[in-house]
Amino acid sequence: MFYEEDLKNKIQRDREEHRKKPLKDKDDDNRPEGGGGDGEIRETTESTVDPESGLFHKGEHKEVFAYVSQTACDQHGWVLGYSVHKGNELDSRTFIGIYNRIKELRIKTIVADAGYKTPAIARLLINNGITPMIPYNKYLSKSKNL
Repeated sequence: MFYEEDLKNKIQRDREEHRKKPLKDKDDDNRPEGGGGDGEIRETTESTVDPESGLFHKGEHKEVFAYVSQTACDQHGWVLGYSVHKGNELDSRTFIGIYNRIKELRIKTIVADAGYKTPAIARLLINNGITPMIPYNKYLSKSKNL
């Protein structure tokens, strides 16, 4: 806790020196439920049949309410563990659910797709002695004229 407070104070002093607005505390920003940092209330689409499902974007134009399953397999394809989540949750957010199910199996290396490439996941794996193998993704611009 002390380190976080010290870091916050240093950041605030630096912002003052550079004539920037002070940062808001997450607890004091008074954002409405489900709203972003801009104060705007965002509508969420919820299924009338299954409110626990999430809106999954299938291709560019099709949207369906669905669930996704995260599955961990060994090198032979045997399932070691799984977890089920709403269809609109990101892989990086659902990783901890599957990781908690398999972490006791003395895994040495985890191979995952780019959806799991976050500093938090890499740090968690490295701190637990697991080598993460996650692909590098080059910068993709909206323009196809690279």
